[in-house]
Amino acid sequence: MSEIGTIEGYTKITTGEATIPSGMVFKVRAMGASQTVGLMSKIPDGGLDDANMIDFISEHIDFILQNVIGPCIVEPKVPIDTILFMDVMELLNEIMVLSGFGKDAEEQLESFHERENDDSA
Repeated sequence: MSEIGTIEGYTKITTGEATIPSGMVFKVRAMGASQTVGLMSKIPDGGLDDANMIDFISEHIDFILQNVIGPCIVEPKVPIDTILFMDVMELLNEIMVLSGFGKDAEEQLESFHERENDDSA
């Protein structure tokens, strides 16, 4: 049975695993609408890339930890003030991909729909 249009299908495309540089594996979920709007309001007009990501996170670390990273970690629950900076970068990237931002997100969604179409055939 196809999962498209079910909560299971929705959960499958909005959650994922993030293996962070320290070696820990987190289950994370996509940002909700209000989290997305809050984060997007802080992103500079030119967008984010590898060159300005460190500066962006440094400038907005408290907001990112409290409003994005903390709420989007499904498991394991850890005190957000103990997460290393390099791990924050990777978690934020994975959460953004799950939330539909970037080329990786587009490829992930296409892959999911291709698998669903194969299952229903």
